[in-house]
Amino acid sequence: MNWKTSSELQLQKMGKSITKNAKKTIFVMLLISIVIISNLRFITIDTSTEGFLKANDPALIRYEAFKEQFGQDEKIMVIVEAKDIFSLPTLTKLQKLHDKLEHNVPHLNDITSLINARNTRGEGDSLIVEDLMENFPTTDKELSKIKKTALNNAMYENLLYNTAHNFTTIILEPSAYESVEGADDLEGFGEEETQENHAEFLTDPSKSEMVRAANKIAQEFNSDDFSVYVAGSLAVNDYNKQSVQKDMQKFVKLVILIMMIFLFVVFRRLSAVLLPIFIVLISLLTTIGFMAIAGTPITIPTQILPSFLLAVGIGAVVHLLSMFFKHFNEHGDKDEAIVHSLGHSGLAIIMTSLTTAAGLFSFSTASLEPIAALGVFGALGVLIALLNTIVLLPALLSVLPLKPKHSAVEASKRMDNFLLAIADFSFLHAKRLFLSLLSSRLHLYT
Repeated sequence: MNWKTSSELQLQKMGKSITKNAKKTIFVMLLISIVIISNLRFITIDTSTEGFLKANDPALIRYEAFKEQFGQDEKIMVIVEAKDIFSLPTLTKLQKLHDKLEHNVPHLNDITSLINARNTRGEGDSLIVEDLMENFPTTDKELSKIKKTALNNAMYENLLYNTAHNFTTIILEPSAYESVEGADDLEGFGEEETQENHAEFLTDPSKSEMVRAANKIAQEFNSDDFSVYVAGSLAVNDYNKQSVQKDMQKFVKLVILIMMIFLFVVFRRLSAVLLPIFIVLISLLTTIGFMAIAGTPITIPTQILPSFLLAVGIGAVVHLLSMFFKHFNEHGDKDEAIVHSLGHSGLAIIMTSLTTAAGLFSFSTASLEPIAALGVFGALGVLIALLNTIVLLPALLSVLPLKPKHSAVEASKRMDNFLLAIADFSFLHAKRLFLSLLSSRLHLYT
């Protein structure tokens, strides 16, 4: 007895065991899946640049050392467009916007605009440092003086205003670290801090919280003569995060819809539509649950993982179901059909899944963290789908009240005859087909 025959007999034996203990099998499999899926609430989305690097990457270590010394280099730019930014109505509204942002945007370290821009000048032997609008202008004469001072300061041009004087910016600088309740403002002075005592750098969710607070305030002040926009690297990252969420939902819905249509066309059974969808969905959710447990966020590259796992997982399920329903429709014995389908197709499904998982796992050696994560959790997802296909699916088939469709036997025979005819044609004309395909390939490359 060779290994192939022995493996098929073992799979048939497993099938008999599953049918005898179907309810227990379903309970155990679903319990394990539900426990893992319950961690989905902890999954995060990371679209930051740092998220592409591994924790021990030298570039990331140097960048974090830079942030420790100089703070965050990412900013939120609140841009105001008006007919003339150096008019009293515009500056008055800009002041209100500045104040609301300063007091309502969380994790804010500093805010800079024309309202509080620092004006440094020399008078004789003295160096004078003051705010541009130390006293907010109330008359055209005071405004004219402030405008003249601002226009003479080369540091303001193309930063706080443009040359046409119809755009101005409010620059929001985030805190370097997460705020710790009860922390001492003077902590760190005097005694040298160790790496373990360092506070956590500002996290991606906190950065998104800042952007969304700024967006909300910007909408309140936005009007026809005072247009407010939110930009900057933090705003772009938050936009990417929202795009990832929307795209993932859209892709998953489209994949499921297309699969349901084709499954119904092929099997013409409601159970043959719902069962595969259930198996691939629970496999997908379990995989993402493992990502949440491991603390691995969803990133721009890994957003393809749900659609990929659905597409790969459905193949194995359809393979097993097609053999099950063919045998079930012909003989009418559910348990016998389960044992037969596992013995006939189980080994092929296992080998296909293992080779797919091995191919995906090769990405785990990538230097970019999201690509490595795609390899690890893609391979894990394929193995989870395999386990659900050869264990959970047969158990569900065993307990469901299915009835054989004898009318489908003839359709199955017609399909078998059609495929046999194709195989015979390929066998009888093998040389001609090979030479024809080879010639077409050579023609493409030349």
